[in-house]
Amino acid sequence: MRTRAGIKPLQGLGATALIQAIAEENRVEFALENHRWYDLLRTGHAQQVLNISSVNRLLLPIPFAQVSIDPDLQQNPGLD
Repeated sequence: MRTRAGIKPLQGLGATALIQAIAEENRVEFALENHRWYDLLRTGHAQQVLNISSVNRLLLPIPFAQVSIDPDLQQNPGLD
């Protein structure tokens, strides 16, 4: 597939280099599809790559409907 696209094949890469190459290709391939945010969160690179200083900014809010239904449920820190 890479040769058909005119891109040189990925050969002789170690595990770390291969993972980095795949992440870079995903960044370009899915640029407008909102995959990168979740990839960065899942791999633990979001703070470093996006220059986010507070870990609270990595959390999404729990929907108000869920918080209002369950009195023991607390909103994620930094989002109340």
